[in-house]
Amino acid sequence: MPLPRNKRPPPKRTAKTVLSINVDHDTERVSLAAALADVEGWEKIIGILSKVLKLPDLKTRRGLKEAHGSFDAIYARLSQVYLQNSDNVKIIGGVVGIYAHMCVHRLLREKPPPKLTPLLKHSETVHLALRTLLAITHHSAPNIHVQIVREYDALDQCILDFPEDVSCCELALATLCHCLVTVTFDETQSYFDPEFYNSLPLSSILTTLLKFVQRPDTSKFSLHHIFCLIHCALPHLPFRPALRSVPHAMSFLISNLRSTDRKHRAITIFSLLIGEGRVLDSNEPSSVSLGGSIGSPAHTETHFDIANWDFSIELETKRTWTAAIEQFREDLDFEKFGVTLAKVVLVAPRIAPSSAWLRANELPDLKALATTLRASNTGIDHADVLDISHLVLEGQVAEACALATSACYRSPAQPAFYYFQGTLSEDSHDSGLRALKKGLKCDDLLPSLRFSMLAHAIYVAFGKGVSQLAIGAAWEAGIALLVAALEDSEVYLRDSPPDASYRSSVLGCNLLLRLVLQDPCEDLSVHESDFEAVRKQIDSFAAIQKYTGSSYQWLDLDRIRDIILHLYVPSAIEWCDTITTQNDHHESVLKSSYAYSDPELSCDLSSWFEELQLDATNARIALGCQKTRIVPGHLPSCEMYKCTWCMFVSSKLLKCACGGARYCDIACQQKDWVQHKLQCVSNRNQGSPV
Repeated sequence: MPLPRNKRPPPKRTAKTVLSINVDHDTERVSLAAALADVEGWEKIIGILSKVLKLPDLKTRRGLKEAHGSFDAIYARLSQVYLQNSDNVKIIGGVVGIYAHMCVHRLLREKPPPKLTPLLKHSETVHLALRTLLAITHHSAPNIHVQIVREYDALDQCILDFPEDVSCCELALATLCHCLVTVTFDETQSYFDPEFYNSLPLSSILTTLLKFVQRPDTSKFSLHHIFCLIHCALPHLPFRPALRSVPHAMSFLISNLRSTDRKHRAITIFSLLIGEGRVLDSNEPSSVSLGGSIGSPAHTETHFDIANWDFSIELETKRTWTAAIEQFREDLDFEKFGVTLAKVVLVAPRIAPSSAWLRANELPDLKALATTLRASNTGIDHADVLDISHLVLEGQVAEACALATSACYRSPAQPAFYYFQGTLSEDSHDSGLRALKKGLKCDDLLPSLRFSMLAHAIYVAFGKGVSQLAIGAAWEAGIALLVAALEDSEVYLRDSPPDASYRSSVLGCNLLLRLVLQDPCEDLSVHESDFEAVRKQIDSFAAIQKYTGSSYQWLDLDRIRDIILHLYVPSAIEWCDTITTQNDHHESVLKSSYAYSDPELSCDLSSWFEELQLDATNARIALGCQKTRIVPGHLPSCEMYKCTWCMFVSSKLLKCACGGARYCDIACQQKDWVQHKLQCVSNRNQGSPV
């Protein structure tokens, strides 16, 4: 009769493997050499060596856990064997292979690897050493990557010493790229050593790697790793001098805008956005021609009446503001003066005065005027506008945003509060972009507010969409954001006056959006003509700014736009064959599936061991590489990600009961009910959503 579960005796546990390092070294050396004398193939050598050294079975989880329990003794034993048999290639190679198996287990990833530099100098062991290093970089901790980077000269020399061995060069390139990305990823981590980092010859390493990938027989594997290295390291300040000194690096990055993989193009733009475009030297040519003779705005091609230009509206607002000051000095009407100042803030925010200026000119400041308007109970909205402006100028952005949010609930028809909430919100996408989109639907929208909100909506949607597409998270919603930003940029460029404040940066944003969303043309002349049209518009904007005396602060988007205009065509010519290799690979993947299904990319323990292939010299290399999501070439339907009323793009919209409309919230549904009512009733009667 079986005993109850709580009465059963505990199971017998086998004793853990305990290795002793007190052995006769000469005898062991002779026995190891004799056991491996006639053995060929690294997997067989590793198996025999493990049995002789009485190691646990490293191909099972139990064996790896057992190795973890007595790791210090095992590591000391392996190091001892490694050092005492440094002249026997088979023994030291077997020791390295054993460590390659051990590094898979998560508990062993922070253990220091054996020194593999001697194996990199021999053609018989270079593949084993490089495959082991690559396995370690895929599974080990960042501090181990730093240790491997310290051997950069040996890895760099492998590419120079074995130029005809493509597999060897690819392994060395991948190992260097993995480790350099880790070293440059975060300067705040404890493993980051500034002194060592500054001593790295990054320019020389980049030059060697780029020369290799320019070869006609380069593979997608190598291109992927060098691309990851450049776009991951670009945003980090210590890496930028190396990029400046290696012109092929930026050229290679920009050439990826010719890729047929939309995600590749998005990653390129994303890395430039994070890097703020500050990778070109100031003496490099710019696409903007500010010199030469500049005529009057009447000579520019525009359908706008000059009275509707920004500088004309600002001049008229200045006259109104000057008259209001003179009138206030005569009648001391605080309420009337405060309303006028609130209108100045909304119509021409660039010339709106601060509280310090008002006090210096013996005028009531923004806070005092807002208090007066709030006491009258007739100018609460104007009082909130002045209070928000005062808080922003004082640096109290969070308080200003909170006040704007509460004002939106009180006065939902006032677009100014949506503008403040959208531009001041910390959550620029969810609450900020939603507020901007709602504000654009308000009636009686001033032109200055409309174009300011439209420009900010473009920037937010563009940044969020590119980041989602680049990291592969919710890429359908990311494309919907980019499509919405492209549509808004077309509206801005069509309707805004030629001297609008954000016109130049929106023009650059429009160019970048088209490069991401639209597949590149094989005929480069099409892009050249498009770039020439963009340059003419930039020149026209610069001429108007100089004629009107307006000052324009160049933004990151302007710098990135100039980089692309300057390098796109030359990089497409220089890296033509390389991009063709990438595009051919992308097309072959699209024909089979939208995502990689290669078992070599699996992180499962058993399949990883099956694909380790320490004996292979020409096998495909994909050990532990991260899975890559392939974004389909076609654009998905974006309507399901758009609010039917305000056109806010999100993957978390509420769907109407009829299934034919989606909304941000109940407020949008109520405002759209007049237009949607008939369709909603029809859909529900038919019982089938649109």
